Amino acid sequence: MKTRHAEVPEQQRCIPPMVDQLLDLYGREEHDRHGAVVVYLNKDSIRSMRDLGRRPVSRLAEWFNAYWRK
Repeated sequence: MKTRHAEVPEQQRCIPPMVDQLLDLYGREEHDRHGAVVVYLNKDSIRSMRDLGRRPVSRLAEWFNAYWRK
């Protein structure tokens, strides 16, 4: 669950809702040492999206560097 503070930069970067859902489902969480948790897609999480199909995943490749903070 994201905070309102996390939603503002996400909206400013125009991250599509589908990418937001992929971050929720497949994203890796890591503490940033400043009290927040960063959620992002790494190679393992992208590989785990294979059940969605190769073509849909490849079309979302431009968003694989998206992230958000909890």
